[in-house]
Amino acid sequence: MEQYVKIKERRKVEDNLLVKIIETMNASGGKIMLTLELLELTEEYVQYKFYPEGKKDNFGIVQVNRKNFKDRFIVKEAVDVSDMYRGMAMVRVGMLVQDGEFPETSACAWY
Repeated sequence: MEQYVKIKERRKVEDNLLVKIIETMNASGGKIMLTLELLELTEEYVQYKFYPEGKKDNFGIVQVNRKNFKDRFIVKEAVDVSDMYRGMAMVRVGMLVQDGEFPETSACAWY
């Protein structure tokens, strides 16, 4: 299977953090830390299901306002999952809204 990797680097101005996102599409190997799956896309908001560490039975749902990508929250919590995954899901979906990109699935890892 062909592997496509794209690295995006963003600086969050409000807290001066550098965030590097590695998107892996159609990847056959390697560890993906967070998987996103599009649930709903409306004129007002987008919702993505997120799976930490590829564990589809333990997922959360994040919603982001399409007009103001900083207006984002968790609709459903993933059980016993670090705040890091929740936060990265909100950041990643916010970036998708900001870029106007809404893929059916997306996977990312960070370091």
